[in-house]
Amino acid sequence: MKGMVLAAGLGTRFRPVTDTIPKPLVPLCNQPLAGWVVDSLIAAGADEVVVNLHHHPAKLRAWLDARYKGSCTIRYSDEPVILGTGGGLRKVRRYFEREEIFLLVNGDSVQFPPWNALIGSLRTSGAIAAMLLRHPPRDDRFTSVWVDGHRVTSIGAAGCGEPLMFSGVHALTPDVFECLPDRDVSGMTEDFYRPMLERGEREIVGVVHDGLWFDVGSPRRYSQASRELTAAIARGEVRAPAGSHAGAGASVVADSARIDGTISMAVAGECSVIEGGAIVADSALWEHAVVGANARVEGSIVGNGVHVAAGAVVRNALLWGRDVIPVDPDLPCVVTEL
Repeated sequence: MKGMVLAAGLGTRFRPVTDTIPKPLVPLCNQPLAGWVVDSLIAAGADEVVVNLHHHPAKLRAWLDARYKGSCTIRYSDEPVILGTGGGLRKVRRYFEREEIFLLVNGDSVQFPPWNALIGSLRTSGAIAAMLLRHPPRDDRFTSVWVDGHRVTSIGAAGCGEPLMFSGVHALTPDVFECLPDRDVSGMTEDFYRPMLERGEREIVGVVHDGLWFDVGSPRRYSQASRELTAAIARGEVRAPAGSHAGAGASVVADSARIDGTISMAVAGECSVIEGGAIVADSALWEHAVVGANARVEGSIVGNGVHVAAGAVVRNALLWGRDVIPVDPDLPCVVTEL
C-alpha cells in the first residue's frame, strides 16, 4: 500500500508560527502534524509515502527523514509553484499508477480513519474513489458532500441523501489519473470529483466516520484540537507519542519536561519547564518553553523557547518569539509582565 500526504500549503492562518516553520511541523500533543498523518498511513498498511513540499521544504524533509528512517520509505515531490491537490497528485503519478488502491490525505488534519472500511468500500463497489465523510460540527462552514447510502450524489449543489463534510482522506484507484485535467495546476474537488459526478461515468462512494478528527488550520482550531486529543490520550483512547506520557492532571508530558508547578489538562513539550508555584491549565507548551515561578498560563499556546516571566499571567494568547496573538479572537487576550 502507498499513500500521499498533501503538505505544500503555506499555513497562512497560523502565522507568525508558519513564517519560520512549515505547518506540518506544528506540534500537537508533542508530535508534529506530519507525524500523526504519516503514522496514520502506516497504520493503514502503507510502507511508502509521498509528501509534496513547498514552504520551508528542507525543514520538513529533514524531520521526516530522521523520524521514519528504517521504518517507512518517504519520497518527496518539490513544488516551487503550488500545484493544487489534483496537480500535486498528478505530478507523482509514476508512484501510484501500478497500485490497485492508494491513499491521499490532507497534511493539516489529525484523525484516525477506519481504513479497512474505506478501502473495502472502494473494492466492493468498483468505484473510482472513496471519500471519508463526517457529520459537521455545529455552525461550521463547509462544502456539502451529499451521500445517498454509500453513493456520493453531489458536492456543493444540493443532491440526494444527506449533506456531510469531507474529512480530507481519499482512497483512490489509478483511474483517477485519466480523469484529472491535463495541466499542471488543478484541484481534486473542482476538477475531478464534481466533473465525475456531473458526467455520471464512474461511481464515487462515501464512508461516514465521526471519530476523532482535528482540523488544525488556525490557533483557535489548534487549541480545540490540543484540548480534545490531550483528553483522549489521558483516557487511554490514543497512545501518547514516543517520548511523552499521560501525566498528572489529565495532561500530556514530554519525558524530558520538568514540572515543579501544577499542570492541568495541558501539554508540556520537550525540555519545557514549569517552575515552582506556576500553574499551566488548558494550554500547550512547545519545546524549551519555560513558565516562571508563580506564573499562570491558561487557554494559551507558548511557542518554542518562549519564557513566561515569574508571576506573569497569560490567558488566551499564542506567544511566538515577541509576537502575541489571541488564540480565540472572540475572547480577551491577557498577557502581563512577559
